[in-house]
Amino acid sequence: MVQDMVQEEYEILNIVGQNPLTSQRQIARQTGISLGQVNFLMKKFVNKGLVKIENQTAKSIQYHLTPKGMAALADKTLRYIKASYNTVREMTDRIIEIGRRYAEDGYTIYVVGSKDEMMELCLLALNDGKLDYHIGAPDAGADKALILCWEQDVEDKFKDFTCVNLLKLKG
Repeated sequence: MVQDMVQEEYEILNIVGQNPLTSQRQIARQTGISLGQVNFLMKKFVNKGLVKIENQTAKSIQYHLTPKGMAALADKTLRYIKASYNTVREMTDRIIEIGRRYAEDGYTIYVVGSKDEMMELCLLALNDGKLDYHIGAPDAGADKALILCWEQDVEDKFKDFTCVNLLKLKG
């Protein structure tokens, strides 16, 4: 929840810093944050001295980051990067832990899913853990196969195997 708020604040301050003529409605569309939440946060930023409003007319309003706002954006950027890195590190450690546990029990590890960031993270973790793995699905008769996935349709498709959906792991 706090992480979501930091991300929302970061996104809004970043947009304002890039385009002072952006409306709250445009910010809401760009970020997926509700217009009410954008309005609330913009008022908060103005009250804290992070954003200054200029040329306020019915058709024109400009938001400018103040020096204090620029410093807050830099701070939120750093916190966001640190939180993201910690999340990646925790996920990497969990993948290694799961892989080792199943490998010790004689399972062959298969990585199945879209070639995206999650696959990259999974392969990075398995390589860091010096674990053998295969990319792609096991043969139908494969014995003791562990499937690491991150997509519900993959998990559903391989119900006959031991399948771990990495996005469903609890901390």
